[in-house]
Amino acid sequence: MAFQWRAPDMLALAVALKDAGYRGHVTGGGHFATFAAKEMLGDFPELDSICRQEAEDTLVELCRTVEKGESWVDLAGLAVRGPDGPRINAMRSAPELTSLAWPDRRGTPALCFGHPIAPLVSTRGCYANCSFCCIAAWHEMALPGKRYRERPLEDVADEMADEHRNRGIEIFVFHDDNFFLPSGVKNAERLNHLADLLDARGVKRFATVVKARPTDVQPAAFEALVKRLHCIRCYVGIETDADQGLVTLNRWARSKHNWQAMERIDALDLYVCFNMLLFDPDTTLESVEDNLDFMEAHAHCPFNFGRTELYAGTPLLHRMQDGALVQSGKSEVDWKRPS
Repeated sequence: MAFQWRAPDMLALAVALKDAGYRGHVTGGGHFATFAAKEMLGDFPELDSICRQEAEDTLVELCRTVEKGESWVDLAGLAVRGPDGPRINAMRSAPELTSLAWPDRRGTPALCFGHPIAPLVSTRGCYANCSFCCIAAWHEMALPGKRYRERPLEDVADEMADEHRNRGIEIFVFHDDNFFLPSGVKNAERLNHLADLLDARGVKRFATVVKARPTDVQPAAFEALVKRLHCIRCYVGIETDADQGLVTLNRWARSKHNWQAMERIDALDLYVCFNMLLFDPDTTLESVEDNLDFMEAHAHCPFNFGRTELYAGTPLLHRMQDGALVQSGKSEVDWKRPS
């Protein structure tokens, strides 16, 4: 349950399985399940456990334990249903990225305008801490471990070369939570190094797609991204251009960074799309006007806009819940099973 808005679908699947007579173990995982583990175990008896945080090792151990018919209730990394109600077991350390196998991508690859395409990741986590973002909150929970980790570029290049050679992949879509480092100089070095590694492995005809924060759009790094890694599309998380919104959402950026990012990408003739969180808990008419001005100025780019969602585990949700509790006088917020 990586996406909170899909949680009802996933929970409905668990209910349908058990209603149809399935008696095996049902577990959940992902960002939302990690934060709402106790609530879901309390409201949905169809769920037997929740695998919390980065759960590759937890899920494998759970499967092996269930298969052997042994007790799994004390496994690290799980949330379980105990005699006194749902409980959280000991935290499991995040896996070393070098220890993880590449994804199993068997089968015919998807196509984009006739070109084989594949997703991949080169990092995990994010160095920022936006108030609305469940990704940052999720990795914050794993501290004192690292909130942002990189795979060795040699391993990334090996994976790309293998996909290119054996499956004909021509477009690589990086789905990193944060593809860039918090340094323009280091980003340029990293991207040029990856390009060198791919060239040495004979990967010549390919393209990339990435996501970026506005402050990531630095000239040297993006020149390497476009000219050497053949980037054809960049999503930029603008989120808001209003001074008020930048503070509320804790964006670590100013309006000038948003405008610079779009100007630099336009100058490179790179296809760019962006999003705007037009409404947040502190939105004013002035901040709406600021964001409308930004959207009008960049109407030649695809974009979407909407409200700021309150994701489980985030500082913004906690702030709103605290305010609701003060106004209502309640000691907790109810989380009800949908009818």
